[in-house]
Amino acid sequence: KFASLLKQNELAPDEFRGSRMCMGQYKKLFGGARIPSADDAPGEQRRRRDVFESDETSTHVVVLAGGGREMFYFRGLWNGDADGGAGPFDVAVSEAEIAEILQNILSNCTGSGSAGTGGGAADHEKASGAPGGRSSKKSHPIGVLTTLPRSDWANARNALRTHSGKNDRALKIIDSALFVLVLDDYRPGTADEAAANMLHGSYSLSEVDGLKGGGLSLPKSTQHQVGTCINRWYDKLQLIVCQDGTAGVNFEHSSIDGQTALRLVSDIFADTVISFAHSITKTIYKHDAIPSILPAKISLVSKLAKKADGRPLVNTSPRRIVFDVPPGVVDMIFYAETSLGDKISSTDTVALEYKKYGKLFITSNKMSPDSFIQASVMLAYYRLYGKIVSAYEPVMTKRYLHGRTEAMRSATPAAATFCETWCSRFASPEDKVRALRDALGEHSRLVGEAARGMGVDRHLYALKCTAERRGMACPKFFESEPWRVLNHTVLSTSNCGNPSLRHFGFGSVVPDGFGVGYIIKDNSLHYSVSSKNRQTGRFVNVLACYLDEVHDILEDPLALAKLKVIEPIGRMNSMTNSINSFATKKSKSGSPTNGPTSAPLHYMDNFDTYGETSMSKGQR
Repeated sequence: KFASLLKQNELAPDEFRGSRMCMGQYKKLFGGARIPSADDAPGEQRRRRDVFESDETSTHVVVLAGGGREMFYFRGLWNGDADGGAGPFDVAVSEAEIAEILQNILSNCTGSGSAGTGGGAADHEKASGAPGGRSSKKSHPIGVLTTLPRSDWANARNALRTHSGKNDRALKIIDSALFVLVLDDYRPGTADEAAANMLHGSYSLSEVDGLKGGGLSLPKSTQHQVGTCINRWYDKLQLIVCQDGTAGVNFEHSSIDGQTALRLVSDIFADTVISFAHSITKTIYKHDAIPSILPAKISLVSKLAKKADGRPLVNTSPRRIVFDVPPGVVDMIFYAETSLGDKISSTDTVALEYKKYGKLFITSNKMSPDSFIQASVMLAYYRLYGKIVSAYEPVMTKRYLHGRTEAMRSATPAAATFCETWCSRFASPEDKVRALRDALGEHSRLVGEAARGMGVDRHLYALKCTAERRGMACPKFFESEPWRVLNHTVLSTSNCGNPSLRHFGFGSVVPDGFGVGYIIKDNSLHYSVSSKNRQTGRFVNVLACYLDEVHDILEDPLALAKLKVIEPIGRMNSMTNSINSFATKKSKSGSPTNGPTSAPLHYMDNFDTYGETSMSKGQR
């Protein structure tokens, strides 16, 4: 539905405080792929850049299943020149038909890629409607090649294309797909496992499912990767669904930013809630009593006119994607999964769901929620390591044409003073809160500048790139120690979420760094922290302890009297928590819950995060 509305130019535009945002990124959301480029010829100084290709006529979805060894695709939209009563890019299949398609795919998966018999999905090389079945050849997890260094993946991709025309056509089907639907045979047991699975997949070894047909001479007992980490295609937008229904999104960041992916997820979630509401009120109200979030036109192939021979105008049956993998590429697949295994083994992802308070408590104390979270991350690192390090937060600039983000640097002098004061055994509670407010005020001011396009990072980077492209000598500034330290981002952070998401996260951008994604909810704060070979769990523990400390100080009547601030909502906040607990329990039973709505709340910094809801006038 979302893709249909987007292609028909009917998708409601993003808005922020009454101003419409640039929608340019959405053109690359569906039907796009990041195509790797090989190294330049010997003697040239730098590698060719990858190219992002987008097919605006895309109407099909690729499905990854069977542990990454099985790939299928099916049509979900009509073509741009649709006929037979359907409009251009109308939705062609119903939810029930999609469920049937996916069940057909799962029943035709061999799991390990071994040969099998029986009817089912047709080969993409066969004519429409031709009989299919399980692949007669050993299947390989081609998608794991997308985790290689880009030049290595480019070489493997070229080897596949030149080996067989079948491979070239298969890659074109994948590259041009609307997105990749990943079906994981995996049940995450904890929030940490769920976050890690959506970030990079699970790690699991087996001696049963080995790679056959390669040039390597491996003992029969050689272990091979069978985790969900090889059931991915990282060059494209991926919607990942686990065996227990846990779902997430993993997207290629070079083409879109987090807020664009968030809009997709939010609309899908909201439309699902509305559909459920329709199902339980259809005997009482008219279908349009509750407006649809995604009012796409649905023209089911199964209900419209058919060809003269009785076949549907559009074939929506699933078809298998088949590769003819040469021995050299089989070996590259093995090396790719062993290298990926090293990366996963050295990566630690920990989720923190802090439920003592959230945005309502923070704003009641006249603080910006986003600045508050940024201070918590800085403080946790300082308390654990005694250092102020380079930190990065992206600020959305989509209010401008083709705008993406500007960098906000949280490691300000005020933030350093706050960390030193808060960790000092000699500082009083009022000293600590005063330093916290000063740090938040400075952070809010710089965020406001960045949101207005007045930051410095993107401007300086553009100057550097311009010098390189024109063959000019790079200014000495870009070789200086301050520039190096600034761009060695130890704390890479981002705020991207709303009530539709449980967690949002990403990996660290430097070997000794932390990747910190967070979501600010009314009565809880959700962090997802990732690092390589660092004490991620300990970092999260220190973070939680600091959040407790802030709560205890701000709730202390004696401390509040000295600070001369307006008393927090106190008992009212406790009552709000109780109401929210009841609403949560009710929503788990299936009934949607909606709180009061009003104009966005203007924080101290006059900056609100996309997706945050405001308090009602009574709470304000």
